[in-house]
Amino acid sequence: MVPENIFEKSDSELPQWQKELIDARLEKIKNNPDCSRPIEELFEELDNDE
Repeated sequence: MVPENIFEKSDSELPQWQKELIDARLEKIKNNPDCSRPIEELFEELDNDE
């Protein structure tokens, strides 16, 4: 079962820039589901320090 707000249920808090990156990616997928990109690209972006 997935919690309503996964950020509240995690043991460690994500930095704000990572939350914004995830939100932006989810919004793009919602608006245009046929143009989603590989999840590996998201993981690479999240691994980068801002």
